[in-house]
Amino acid sequence: TDDVLVAKDETAIKIALQNLIMTRRGERPFQPLIGSRIPELLFDILDFATAATISDEIFTLVDRYERRVRLVDVVTTPNFDSNAYEIQIEYEIIGRKNEIIDALLSVKPIRLR
Repeated sequence: TDDVLVAKDETAIKIALQNLIMTRRGERPFQPLIGSRIPELLFDILDFATAATISDEIFTLVDRYERRVRLVDVVTTPNFDSNAYEIQIEYEIIGRKNEIIDALLSVKPIRLR
């Protein structure tokens, strides 16, 4: 049946990047090293210093765990009105020539109870 949609190519990579960014270290079974401090950083003070730290974490995370892309740029901007960060990620898919993809993510803190 067609119950499950399969994401391919650029969409699959964009979803993988978003999942990777929002994964806490130790959250994935049998892969305790995958993840970052980004979910915790969302609860820090909303400022440009934290935004720079988030950008650095994304560079390290993608370089280490997502082999299908090469990052060109990551710009993280605090959005004070919505208490969130806007993350703009530019990357190249390895194996494709001169095609830079621009992805925009909006992440905000969510407390699980």
